Amino acid sequence: EVLAATDFKVSHCKNFLLSKQSRRGRGEMSPFPWLDDSAWSQLSALEDFALPSQTASSSVITRPFVGFKQELLRSSGRFREWYLSDSPENASLPGDWRQLDTLLMILVVSILRPDRMQHAFQQLVGKTLGLGSLSAIFNSDELVREYGDRKQPIFFIVHEDDDVDVLVQNALKSA
Repeated sequence: EVLAATDFKVSHCKNFLLSKQSRRGRGEMSPFPWLDDSAWSQLSALEDFALPSQTASSSVITRPFVGFKQELLRSSGRFREWYLSDSPENASLPGDWRQLDTLLMILVVSILRPDRMQHAFQQLVGKTLGLGSLSAIFNSDELVREYGDRKQPIFFIVHEDDDVDVLVQNALKSA
């Protein structure tokens, strides 16, 4: 589902996530006490996010988040529930926004709940590999060898407090 959306879509989403310029908001004040001004302002940049046509012969531009802030204003109670949930990356957004694919949902999570990005990326990778949960791979040497090789590596997201050198050495010892 997700990466079948093409490398093109992935590339544009990655550029949005990594570019401070495209993420810069308009200095707007949030109308909600539960949402900070920076996040509210960044939602304007999200509404401007564009996916140009994938074909050279077409000049169609898709803006998948047009109207997001208006819907948030109309359905603020339901958005607040989503925002306050323990795992919003697994919950459906209110209204028509529940149709967002996992890749576009990462953009919303990056603005509204950046603390849940690791989990959102794990979900993306799990869906891309067709797995219900990544814990099955992380805890099984056989599955790591089956799903990853030199042509298709598996990337692990580690916590910032983890010592990567120690993790790699331990993995090599058990191999």
